[in-house]
Amino acid sequence: MKRKKSQKTKELKKKDKLFSLSIRQRDGKCVMCGSHKTNQAAHIFSKKANPHLRHDLDNAITLCYACHFFKCHHSPVEFTFWVIRYLGHKKFKQLYFKSLFKE
Repeated sequence: MKRKKSQKTKELKKKDKLFSLSIRQRDGKCVMCGSHKTNQAAHIFSKKANPHLRHDLDNAITLCYACHFFKCHHSPVEFTFWVIRYLGHKKFKQLYFKSLFKE
């Protein structure tokens, strides 16, 4: 028997979809490889560990499936260094402090 989704869960899913769409529209392509296929919004700081950054536009970039899966999740240290170069040290530091101090 399927469990009925709560209203809160439905609202969160809707917000997640809108957030993903806005990130993908903002960036227009995978910011790592330039692909226009299978693009998705990728969180820089985990939404699980940082729920207060879940819908923060500064905490997401557009990545294609391959870059998201293979570069982001399989090589997190290298991905972090790439993000620092991509965002710049100052912007990354601001985002890092946002992750530490829940608003």
